[in-house]
Amino acid sequence: MILSDTSIKRPVTTVMVILALVVLGAISYVRLGVDMFPDIAFPIVTVTTIYRGADPVSVEEKVSRKIEEAVNQVSGIRILKSVSIENVSQVIVVFELEKDVDVAAQEVRDKVGAASRSLPADIEQPQIEKVDLGAAPIMTVAVSGPQGMDQGELGRFADEHLREQLRQIQGVGGVDLIGFRDRAIWVYLDPSALKRHHLTASDVVQALAYQNLEVPAGTVEVPGREIAIKTKGYVGSLEELGRISIMSVGGATVRLGDVARVADGLEKEVSRSWVNGKPAGAAVVRKQSGTNTVEMARKVKAAIPAIASAAPAGVLVEVVADSSVFIEESVRDSMKDLLIGAILAIVVIALF
Repeated sequence: MILSDTSIKRPVTTVMVILALVVLGAISYVRLGVDMFPDIAFPIVTVTTIYRGADPVSVEEKVSRKIEEAVNQVSGIRILKSVSIENVSQVIVVFELEKDVDVAAQEVRDKVGAASRSLPADIEQPQIEKVDLGAAPIMTVAVSGPQGMDQGELGRFADEHLREQLRQIQGVGGVDLIGFRDRAIWVYLDPSALKRHHLTASDVVQALAYQNLEVPAGTVEVPGREIAIKTKGYVGSLEELGRISIMSVGGATVRLGDVARVADGLEKEVSRSWVNGKPAGAAVVRKQSGTNTVEMARKVKAAIPAIASAAPAGVLVEVVADSSVFIEESVRDSMKDLLIGAILAIVVIALF
């Protein structure tokens, strides 16, 4: 009764209070972030290690088990498990909910670093990442070209132009390229030539690793200053690569070109994708944690025409998957339900 009496006796005050609430609600609605899920940080850390050429049993015994033993010393672990497949080891660490995920990731990183001395020397650096739902992929941009187009050119455009342009958009956390084939230099060994020179494939691999690199060569002191020197050891052409020395026997030097054929090509093809019947690759766009998914998706779609205008002839750049569409539809449905509820409330109050 007090509320109704005050509203009747002081209509101006009542109107002003309602208008203030409406303005506050409108401002909050405009600034409200829109996303598929709430911004929740789960204390989950993954350790992914690449061990090329290893079978699942070797990956399990030489990598996964040793990383598990090291990580198991961290406090607050609820679940510790690993997945070992050919070439890849992934250790998944699930902590108690009260554990700070940043602290947990740092502790795991320290333990893995300490255990790295017992891991195989030819593995790639273990990648330690936090599971962040807020930084999940939200959009896929396809890059397709006509039949017979050089796949290397398509990959270079995606790497040097598309990815760099998308990274500059505010809210974009990262861009992962999938389905493209990068440039690769192939070395085809000649078994008979290797046998004739008493060499093995390992000898060739070692020669390429030791002779195709740049290392510091000390400094030179001149009056008034000191100059750093670096040896230029990287090859710049296929001809230079073919002249790399494998070994010297009796004053004669055996070079790479004597026992192998060097060719310029693309990486090994392990998968294929098409868009409307044309060969294609994809750029998966991930957003920054805590950013507005719908706003970021709109900025990416607005930038696509400018990116496509710089593409090689016949190349199409288009959005083929966009999770913000579902979010916008859900928001529209929610607003429709709220509007219907408000109208029904007004009607019921007016009737009574």
